[in-house]
Amino acid sequence: MTRPIDFVPRLEALRATAPIEGLAALKELSLRMREELDPEDKDEAALEQVWNVFRAVQKYLEGEQLMGAPDPIVAAIAGNRPDIVGRVGSDAAFGAALEQCAAHIAKPYYTTNPGWIHLVAAMATTEERRASVVAELGAALQKMVQDRLAGGDLVNSVAFTACAIAFIRLRAVEAVVQIEATLRFCVERKCHYEAFQAGGPLAIALTTAGGSASAVRVYLARWQSVYPGERFVMEALYALWLLEGDAAAARAFLEDTANPKGHAYAAAALADLHDVGALPVIEARLAQVQNPVTVEAFTEALARLRMQRAAPALPDRMIFLFGSTTRTEQALGADSDDVFLVRARAKLRDPTMGQVTEVDDAAEDD
Repeated sequence: MTRPIDFVPRLEALRATAPIEGLAALKELSLRMREELDPEDKDEAALEQVWNVFRAVQKYLEGEQLMGAPDPIVAAIAGNRPDIVGRVGSDAAFGAALEQCAAHIAKPYYTTNPGWIHLVAAMATTEERRASVVAELGAALQKMVQDRLAGGDLVNSVAFTACAIAFIRLRAVEAVVQIEATLRFCVERKCHYEAFQAGGPLAIALTTAGGSASAVRVYLARWQSVYPGERFVMEALYALWLLEGDAAAARAFLEDTANPKGHAYAAAALADLHDVGALPVIEARLAQVQNPVTVEAFTEALARLRMQRAAPALPDRMIFLFGSTTRTEQALGADSDDVFLVRARAKLRDPTMGQVTEVDDAAEDD
């Protein structure tokens, strides 16, 4: 049988071909891969890697084909490819992205492409665009909350969380009141599990917009003891430590042996607060860490504290390396963009590490 690695150069070479010819060759090559690759191969990581390369090349060629269409914007919308609309980048592309953003927020969660919501935040490169996006997403969050409190259907958790993440990027001082109100909704009985996890990104959004810690404390009072160490709780704790400049509390979290997980977020807080005095605390906890993803996060925090001369500028904060793809999105088929998970997968040659199949799976211990 052919080794999986043997197909990688052939797949990558297709990037240099014209899209139509490349996609035809890719289809032919996929048939050969299915014939020649042994599905019982014990090297599951190698099989997963070659199919990941296949999907990446396919996405690239399809994108190039869309860019070459008579109207790339129309073609990209039909193909549900916000990245291509972003590549066009024009005012017309921005207007189309806003329309698709609104349309996807109104869809059921399982057909929502959060990429449209992330795209409008990324395209908000002028004050006029930024104002439009802040108004659009703020109104969307408000409507989702009001409709649910009035007895409507469950909140579209994918859109809800994507809006929260978008506000992190937008640094919307003018939306602080709306962000805080939405965060407080995340403790209401009518806010279901997948939706109240958005409280983590909402709390981080307050650190970029200059909000207060009061709503974060309300959120943590409700969920920290119920879901200790879970990502959304740790995001809120990180936000609390940043908003209050409380490096001592982050250190105490690392030193408390009763906390079995979530330490990576404490290490990130200490790096982003530039608490150089925490170096020995992080080193001591690292010696006890078994989780390879957490090891990567600790290694990053230590490197930052040894190299940086002050707290990093907002865009350079370590917290953003944890990525923004939610567990719901991953359970629906999206891959994680957590830099530390990507590094651990590469180091251990295990592309299946950290895969999410159930939204309510608990995070692994450190």
